[in-house]
Amino acid sequence: MGKSSLAKQVYNNESVKIHFGERIWIPDLKDFDIRKTLNKMVEFLGRSNSENASTETTIRKLQECLRGKSYLLVLDDVWNTNQQCWDLMRYELERVGGSMESMVLVTTRDDVVAKAMHASSVHYLSGLSKDDSWALFNQIAFVNRPIRDVFALEVSGRKIVEKCKGVPLAIKSIGGLLQGKEKPYEWTIIEESELWDIPHLETGILPSLKLSYNHLSSPLLKKCFSLCALWPKGSCFEKYDFIHRWIALGLIQKHNNENMTMEDIGESYLNELLSLSFLFVDKRNELGEAIEYSLHDLVYDLARSVASCERLYLEASKKVNNVPHIQHLTVVGHAELTSVFPDKLVLEKIRSLDSVENLPRGLLRHVKYLRVLSLLRSNVEKLPEMIGKLKCLKFLDMTENPIKVLPQSILELYSLQSLILYRCQQLVKLPRGQLSNLANLRHLCLSFSFCPAKGILQQLNQLQTLPPLQLSKGGFQISELGSLHQIQGNLEIKGLELVQNKLDADKANLSKQPRIEQLRISWNKTVSCINCEDVLDRLSPHTNLKLLSIKGYVGHKFPSWVMKMKLPTLGHLGSIKMIEIRNMKKVKQIGHDFYSGAGADLLMTNNETQAMASSSKVKSGPGTYFASLKKLGLCRLDIPEGLGECTSLRILSISCCKKLSSLPSNLSKLVSLEEFGIWFCPNLVSIPNVSGLGSMQKFMMVRNDGLRKVPEGLQSCKSVDKLWVNACEKVDTLLDLEGLSRLSNLGIIGTTKMIRQPPDWLFILSCLRILHIGEYRELNEFPDLSPLLRLTFLEILYVYGWKPLQSVPEQLQHFTKLRGLGIVDFDYLEHLPDWLRHLSSLQYLYPIKGCHGPTHLVGN
Repeated sequence: MGKSSLAKQVYNNESVKIHFGERIWIPDLKDFDIRKTLNKMVEFLGRSNSENASTETTIRKLQECLRGKSYLLVLDDVWNTNQQCWDLMRYELERVGGSMESMVLVTTRDDVVAKAMHASSVHYLSGLSKDDSWALFNQIAFVNRPIRDVFALEVSGRKIVEKCKGVPLAIKSIGGLLQGKEKPYEWTIIEESELWDIPHLETGILPSLKLSYNHLSSPLLKKCFSLCALWPKGSCFEKYDFIHRWIALGLIQKHNNENMTMEDIGESYLNELLSLSFLFVDKRNELGEAIEYSLHDLVYDLARSVASCERLYLEASKKVNNVPHIQHLTVVGHAELTSVFPDKLVLEKIRSLDSVENLPRGLLRHVKYLRVLSLLRSNVEKLPEMIGKLKCLKFLDMTENPIKVLPQSILELYSLQSLILYRCQQLVKLPRGQLSNLANLRHLCLSFSFCPAKGILQQLNQLQTLPPLQLSKGGFQISELGSLHQIQGNLEIKGLELVQNKLDADKANLSKQPRIEQLRISWNKTVSCINCEDVLDRLSPHTNLKLLSIKGYVGHKFPSWVMKMKLPTLGHLGSIKMIEIRNMKKVKQIGHDFYSGAGADLLMTNNETQAMASSSKVKSGPGTYFASLKKLGLCRLDIPEGLGECTSLRILSISCCKKLSSLPSNLSKLVSLEEFGIWFCPNLVSIPNVSGLGSMQKFMMVRNDGLRKVPEGLQSCKSVDKLWVNACEKVDTLLDLEGLSRLSNLGIIGTTKMIRQPPDWLFILSCLRILHIGEYRELNEFPDLSPLLRLTFLEILYVYGWKPLQSVPEQLQHFTKLRGLGIVDFDYLEHLPDWLRHLSSLQYLYPIKGCHGPTHLVGN
């Protein structure tokens, strides 16, 4: 693990999140500047600040954000060794203030930096051992290879691994490269490359990464990779932003195979970069598919070095020297650029422009050959009409701008392939006119429902990505989808009650759309619909579907591709991963037939309460119940037979099952279970032994009035860090839970005995940080809370009221070490007590839920 990865793990650690009031991450500090760093801190905390703001102005804003708070500041990848600079930075941070518990964490490649900063402690990261290095390389380079290959290539492989010097990223990257090379001479070429002899510190580039770059499968892929340097270090990249840019810039060529789209080739490029550890998956969608990527700092340095001649990242305060070959420009905070680029021919050569914070005045008239324009979060309220002059523009991203209306001239962008308008909250429609002019449009990305004029979609037959579609009388008709043969990803159709003829639904041809992975269809249930069953029958999807959502369906039976009245049989949809079924009030049980076939993400409910469950594709057979199921939520339903056989289950939620009196005895077979919640099951008497649930981290039992005790074996669940036994009336105390050494969040609402006579084991839980107490309905006031003062590690306390309490217990004023206090369900509370201000360590007063009266403290 590298220094930045380790720092990121510390930064995201739950205990760190609880301990520090604010966390600030500032990456890429190779060119360290105090004023800019302070300004980045302000921006990270969500406050606007001019790039040219004075240090005094910036300090004042930081004081407003951090006054009295403990904060963690991470300065990642620092190179500056000037001691005077760091002394001044220390002085400025002392002026900012914050609590004495605030800390600064720095990562650097040079221990001279640590000395210049007078670091209080230094942690040196050692490389992997020889054996660990070989083991890591072996599992990557020789994956799925016969043992004879390992013997034939081991000598050369060990020499290559030795050259990586124990750096995990270097080993993973070179291992990924050699994974695709079968001939011994190919390994020898890598082993004997002169690049190994170039010192890393001279160039800042790991030889292994440069070797992997040199051996990328095509020159076009090298160009694609270099575009990763368009944004600041530490940025995340959206998958389709990558691919659609590459296509717009002509870096992806059509394949001889007609079934392979340019988007498919782009995805193969991403997979190659992933295999070399050039990219890492940063975020996945609900189906587990990668949607965002990031780069390791060292990989970013490589991208920046290979793109240096063609790429320019221009901040407001930077000067431009010799830039004759610039093709990709990123500008930050510039009001105008004509003075920066006196030679307008330089601007004409620009092919991609990313503008951050604002769009420089008059810039568009000079970039007439532009192919990519991104104005992401640039505060653009009005796009100039002259954008229609950019006849070469193929990619336009206006995400998160306060724009209200698009100019009519946008319909003159005849080459446009991608129009991205996500999260433009004030924009509710596209310009009227000849939308059909955009005949090359492949990706139309909107946050609002799109209701085009009748026949328009049929003319935009290159479309692959569609926004939510709204049917309308005299407007868009569902039959028009039959003209679009390349729809991929997510398809959402609203207003199906307007489909008058089932043949129109048939013409949509959804069963012949193999690239649709998510299908969401809905009826307006307030409008009568007499043919919804026929319409749903004709909307049968392709078997590649992974997610299905049906809303507002008021039919009495399911059509032929499902099963009537019970939850449908879905096994024939072999790739399905998620299903949502809502508002089906007559669903009473889950039958055996439901399990026949694929696994699924399931939402099963017989009213508007929602529950969720998930799995990946599985094969069913006798005795097999969704063997790969990961999440399962059951609400107001009978517990399905075979629950204990779902051995891959990670999250189980059972709620509002009024008839439920017991759970299956084989519950302990759920060895992968991490979260288990039972809510509002009034007749549940007992829970079977849970000693086998060794992976369980969260266990919640809430308002189960018939439950008499917590389950046996709970003390064996050593991984539990969150345990709630809340408002279970007949449970008055807990077993000895001393063994739960990781427990950090405990809820014991309604268990009066636990407060009056706290068990000794409660005070041994050194990780306990959060406690929920209260709702003692048999009492007229809170019991003595002084025993809880012995919980020296406690940081956050939630107190829950009950009728007719009118005040918060005054005993709380003695809990002076609390950093957070939550006040919940004090219906008759009129004001907050004055003594709250004397809790000197208190940083957060959490939302006062269910308290109708209080809006202020007594006094000032």
